[in-house]
Amino acid sequence: MAVKRVFIIVPVYNEEKYVGRFIKDLFKEISKIKKISQVVFVNDGSNDQTKDIILSQKKIYSKIKLIDLSKNSGKGVAMKQGLRYAKKNKAGAIIFMDGDRQHSPIHIKEFLQAIEVSPIVFGYRMLLSDAPKIRKSGNVIAGLIIRYLFNIKRRDILCGFIALRADVFNKINWTSKGYGVEAEMSAVVGRKKIAFSELLVSTIYFDVKKGVTMKHALKIFLHLPLWYLKS
Repeated sequence: MAVKRVFIIVPVYNEEKYVGRFIKDLFKEISKIKKISQVVFVNDGSNDQTKDIILSQKKIYSKIKLIDLSKNSGKGVAMKQGLRYAKKNKAGAIIFMDGDRQHSPIHIKEFLQAIEVSPIVFGYRMLLSDAPKIRKSGNVIAGLIIRYLFNIKRRDILCGFIALRADVFNKINWTSKGYGVEAEMSAVVGRKKIAFSELLVSTIYFDVKKGVTMKHALKIFLHLPLWYLKS
Protein backbone atom coordinates (compact mmCIF):
# COMPACT_ATOMS: atom_id res chain seq x y z
CA MET A 1 0.00 0.00 0.00
CA ALA A 2 1.12 3.56 -0.69
CA VAL A 3 2.26 5.16 2.54
CA LYS A 4 2.33 8.95 2.89
CA ARG A 5 2.92 11.36 5.77
CA VAL A 6 5.65 9.48 7.60
CA PHE A 7 6.69 10.81 11.01
CA ILE A 8 10.07 9.99 12.53
CA ILE A 9 9.77 9.85 16.32
CA VAL A 10 12.89 10.27 18.45
CA PRO A 11 12.67 9.95 22.25
CA VAL A 12 15.62 11.71 23.90
CA TYR A 13 16.93 12.04 27.41
CA ASN A 14 20.19 13.89 28.19
CA GLU A 15 21.59 13.51 24.68
CA GLU A 16 23.43 16.85 24.42
CA LYS A 17 26.57 14.99 23.39
CA TYR A 18 25.00 13.35 20.34
CA VAL A 19 21.66 14.88 19.33
CA GLY A 20 23.04 17.83 17.33
CA ARG A 21 25.12 15.60 15.08
CA PHE A 22 22.26 13.12 14.85
CA ILE A 23 19.94 15.83 13.53
CA LYS A 24 22.45 16.92 10.88
CA ASP A 25 23.06 13.33 9.76
CA LEU A 26 19.32 12.62 9.70
CA PHE A 27 18.38 15.61 7.58
CA LYS A 28 21.24 14.92 5.21
CA GLU A 29 19.45 11.65 4.41
CA ILE A 30 15.81 12.79 4.43
CA SER A 31 16.00 16.30 2.97
CA LYS A 32 14.71 15.11 -0.41
CA ILE A 33 12.25 12.50 0.85
CA LYS A 34 8.81 14.07 0.49
CA LYS A 35 7.11 11.28 2.45
CA ILE A 36 8.78 12.45 5.66
CA SER A 37 6.36 15.03 7.05
CA GLN A 38 7.88 15.66 10.48
CA VAL A 39 10.68 14.62 12.79
CA VAL A 40 9.22 14.57 16.29
CA PHE A 41 11.64 14.80 19.19
CA VAL A 42 10.15 13.87 22.55
CA ASN A 43 12.35 15.40 25.22
CA ASP A 44 11.87 13.15 28.25
CA GLY A 45 12.66 15.70 30.96
CA SER A 46 16.32 16.16 30.07
CA ASN A 47 18.33 18.23 32.55
CA ASP A 48 21.16 19.07 30.17
CA GLN A 49 21.24 21.10 26.92
CA THR A 50 19.28 18.57 24.83
CA LYS A 51 16.18 20.75 24.54
CA ASP A 52 18.15 23.87 23.63
CA ILE A 53 20.09 22.04 20.92
CA ILE A 54 16.88 20.71 19.35
CA LEU A 55 15.30 24.17 19.42
CA SER A 56 18.37 25.69 17.76
CA GLN A 57 18.26 23.05 15.02
CA LYS A 58 14.51 23.65 14.60
CA LYS A 59 15.38 27.10 13.27
CA ILE A 60 17.31 25.39 10.47
CA TYR A 61 15.08 22.38 9.81
CA SER A 62 11.42 23.32 9.71
CA LYS A 63 10.21 19.70 9.85
CA ILE A 64 11.37 19.38 13.47
CA LYS A 65 8.65 19.22 16.11
CA LEU A 66 9.55 19.24 19.83
CA ILE A 67 7.35 17.65 22.48
CA ASP A 68 8.77 18.67 25.84
CA LEU A 69 7.91 16.53 28.87
CA SER A 70 8.36 18.31 32.18
CA LYS A 71 9.84 15.31 33.98
CA ASN A 72 11.71 12.15 33.08
CA SER A 73 9.11 9.42 32.66
CA GLY A 74 10.92 6.76 30.63
CA LYS A 75 11.47 5.81 27.01
CA GLY A 76 8.18 3.92 26.75
CA VAL A 77 6.22 6.97 27.88
CA ALA A 78 8.10 9.25 25.48
CA MET A 79 7.44 6.89 22.57
CA LYS A 80 3.75 6.74 23.45
CA GLN A 81 3.57 10.55 23.44
CA GLY A 82 5.15 10.59 20.00
CA LEU A 83 2.73 7.97 18.70
CA ARG A 84 -0.24 9.89 20.12
CA TYR A 85 0.93 13.03 18.34
CA ALA A 86 1.39 11.15 15.06
CA LYS A 87 -2.10 9.64 15.25
CA LYS A 88 -3.63 13.03 16.01
CA ASN A 89 -1.90 14.50 12.95
CA LYS A 90 -2.95 11.73 10.56
CA ALA A 91 0.43 10.08 10.06
CA GLY A 92 0.43 7.22 7.56
CA ALA A 93 3.38 5.58 9.31
CA ILE A 94 5.97 6.28 11.97
CA ILE A 95 9.61 5.32 12.39
CA PHE A 96 11.04 5.16 15.90
CA MET A 97 14.75 6.00 16.22
CA ASP A 98 17.17 6.66 19.07
CA GLY A 99 18.78 10.10 19.16
CA ASP A 100 22.20 9.01 20.39
CA ARG A 101 23.49 8.22 16.86
CA GLN A 102 23.24 4.49 17.50
CA HIS A 103 20.71 4.20 14.64
CA SER A 104 22.07 5.28 11.28
CA PRO A 105 19.74 7.42 9.11
CA ILE A 106 21.07 5.68 5.99
CA HIS A 107 18.42 2.99 6.59
CA ILE A 108 15.42 5.34 6.41
CA LYS A 109 14.81 4.66 2.71
CA GLU A 110 14.90 0.91 3.36
CA PHE A 111 12.31 1.25 6.12
CA LEU A 112 10.09 3.30 3.80
CA GLN A 113 10.26 0.57 1.18
CA ALA A 114 9.64 -2.23 3.68
CA ILE A 115 6.65 -0.53 5.35
CA GLU A 116 4.85 -0.52 1.99
CA VAL A 117 4.73 -4.32 2.26
CA SER A 118 4.67 -5.06 6.00
CA PRO A 119 2.61 -3.18 8.62
CA ILE A 120 5.50 -3.50 11.08
CA VAL A 121 9.21 -3.46 10.33
CA PHE A 122 11.63 -4.31 13.13
CA GLY A 123 15.25 -3.33 12.77
CA TYR A 124 17.80 -5.87 13.93
CA ARG A 125 21.51 -5.59 14.63
CA MET A 126 24.37 -7.98 14.14
CA LEU A 127 25.85 -7.81 17.64
CA LEU A 128 29.53 -8.15 16.86
CA SER A 129 32.59 -8.15 19.10
CA ASP A 130 32.44 -4.39 19.72
CA ALA A 131 28.94 -4.62 21.22
CA PRO A 132 28.81 -4.53 25.05
CA LYS A 133 28.68 -8.10 26.40
CA ILE A 134 25.72 -7.32 28.66
CA ARG A 135 23.68 -6.27 25.63
CA LYS A 136 24.51 -9.41 23.68
CA SER A 137 23.73 -11.83 26.50
CA GLY A 138 20.60 -9.95 27.55
CA ASN A 139 19.35 -9.86 23.99
CA VAL A 140 19.77 -13.61 23.51
CA ILE A 141 18.04 -14.50 26.79
CA ALA A 142 15.18 -12.05 26.23
CA GLY A 143 14.73 -13.31 22.67
CA LEU A 144 14.42 -16.92 23.76
CA ILE A 145 11.89 -16.11 26.49
CA ILE A 146 9.77 -13.90 24.23
CA ARG A 147 9.86 -16.52 21.48
CA TYR A 148 8.64 -19.25 23.83
CA LEU A 149 5.94 -17.27 25.62
CA PHE A 150 4.59 -15.21 22.73
CA ASN A 151 5.29 -17.35 19.67
CA ILE A 152 7.38 -14.80 17.80
CA LYS A 153 10.81 -15.38 16.30
CA ARG A 154 12.86 -12.20 16.32
CA ARG A 155 16.54 -11.71 15.56
CA ASP A 156 16.96 -8.75 17.92
CA ILE A 157 14.33 -8.27 20.60
CA LEU A 158 15.75 -5.01 21.98
CA CYS A 159 16.39 -2.91 18.87
CA GLY A 160 14.48 0.38 18.96
CA PHE A 161 14.68 1.13 15.22
CA ILE A 162 11.06 0.25 14.35
CA ALA A 163 8.49 1.30 11.76
CA LEU A 164 4.72 1.05 12.22
CA ARG A 165 2.04 1.65 9.62
CA ALA A 166 -1.15 3.49 10.56
CA ASP A 167 -3.33 0.40 10.19
CA VAL A 168 -1.66 -1.15 13.25
CA PHE A 169 -1.35 1.96 15.43
CA ASN A 170 -4.25 0.90 17.62
CA LYS A 171 -3.13 -2.73 17.81
CA ILE A 172 0.33 -2.05 19.23
CA ASN A 173 -0.14 -1.04 22.87
CA TRP A 174 2.44 -1.17 25.61
CA THR A 175 2.56 -0.51 29.35
CA SER A 176 6.36 -0.39 29.70
CA LYS A 177 7.59 3.00 30.80
CA GLY A 178 11.27 2.31 30.29
CA TYR A 179 13.58 0.18 28.16
CA GLY A 180 11.23 -2.81 28.12
CA VAL A 181 9.05 -1.18 25.48
CA GLU A 182 10.72 -2.88 22.48
CA ALA A 183 10.44 -6.33 24.03
CA GLU A 184 6.80 -5.70 24.95
CA MET A 185 6.00 -4.57 21.41
CA SER A 186 7.37 -7.87 20.11
CA ALA A 187 5.29 -9.74 22.68
CA VAL A 188 2.13 -7.95 21.53
CA VAL A 189 2.90 -8.65 17.86
CA GLY A 190 3.45 -12.33 18.63
CA ARG A 191 0.30 -12.78 20.69
CA LYS A 192 -1.88 -10.93 18.17
CA LYS A 193 -0.23 -12.71 15.23
CA ILE A 194 0.44 -9.44 13.41
CA ALA A 195 2.53 -9.74 10.25
CA PHE A 196 5.98 -8.16 10.39
CA SER A 197 9.32 -8.10 8.63
CA GLU A 198 12.87 -7.43 9.80
CA LEU A 199 15.55 -5.17 8.40
CA LEU A 200 19.26 -5.40 9.12
CA VAL A 201 20.60 -2.08 10.45
CA SER A 202 24.11 -0.97 11.27
CA THR A 203 24.79 0.05 14.85
CA ILE A 204 27.59 2.03 16.46
CA TYR A 205 28.05 2.09 20.24
CA PHE A 206 29.36 5.51 21.17
CA ASP A 207 28.68 4.96 24.87
CA VAL A 208 28.90 1.39 26.21
CA LYS A 209 27.42 2.49 29.53
CA LYS A 210 24.10 3.40 27.94
CA GLY A 211 21.27 1.05 27.08
CA VAL A 212 19.77 -1.97 28.80
CA THR A 213 21.44 -2.78 32.14
CA MET A 214 20.94 -5.80 34.39
CA LYS A 215 18.42 -3.72 36.35
CA HIS A 216 16.44 -3.05 33.17
CA ALA A 217 16.67 -6.71 32.14
CA LEU A 218 15.26 -7.78 35.52
CA LYS A 219 12.34 -5.39 35.16
CA ILE A 220 11.60 -6.81 31.72
CA PHE A 221 11.63 -10.34 33.15
CA LEU A 222 9.29 -9.37 36.00
CA HIS A 223 6.81 -7.82 33.59
CA LEU A 224 6.56 -10.86 31.33
CA PRO A 225 3.53 -12.37 33.14
CA LEU A 226 1.66 -9.05 32.83
CA TRP A 227 2.39 -8.84 29.12
CA TYR A 228 1.25 -12.42 28.67
CA LEU A 229 -2.09 -11.74 30.35
CA LYS A 230 -2.75 -8.39 28.66
CA SER A 231 -1.59 -9.05 25.13
